[in-house]
Amino acid sequence: GGGMDYPIWDVSFGGGVLMAIVAVSHVIVSHSAIGGGLIIVVTETLAVRRGDWQLRELAPRSSLVLKLITPNGLLSKKWMGRIPSK
Repeated sequence: GGGMDYPIWDVSFGGGVLMAIVAVSHVIVSHSAIGGGLIIVVTETLAVRRGDWQLRELAPRSSLVLKLITPNGLLSKKWMGRIPSK
């Protein structure tokens, strides 16, 4: 009989190219999430220290963008309703 064809799912442009596409998209999303979160924290900290409440209101709006571009943000939307508000 014939040998086993590995990998079972074969793409026409090669598995290495597919791996590169997945890796690059993962790096873009993960670095955006880390960098975006850091920018939001720094912005909010500066706003509170300076007493600039208009800048303070920018952080929650910016976090909405972060939630849209990261998978964890999309998942956290499901859990937000379970957190009791004070």
